[in-house]
Amino acid sequence: MELPRHSLLYALLLHANVSWTYGRLRYLIASRTFHRWHHGLFPFIDLAFGTFYMPPGRQPQRFGTSNDDVPDGLLAQLAYPFGFRFRKTSRLLMWAQRTRMKSE
Repeated sequence: MELPRHSLLYALLLHANVSWTYGRLRYLIASRTFHRWHHGLFPFIDLAFGTFYMPPGRQPQRFGTSNDDVPDGLLAQLAYPFGFRFRKTSRLLMWAQRTRMKSE
């Protein structure tokens, strides 16, 4: 299945190093500036729920989580937001590491 070209262009613009806000359209179309604050695609949803935040002339200074207990490994990081914790000796983590080594 091929992605429409306009979707690819939109994704590139969201992650480009430009400071465009799209003027009045900033409430309908996510700009790169909005995406850095929210990592979302639809500003009108944030407006509807009262979470819209995009201060004029400012960019976020930090990204990521505020704590350092995010686990290593793809599977553990995917499960982390749901409250699952993998021990270093877990079977799933060991399987993921073996699979990664075989592919290298």
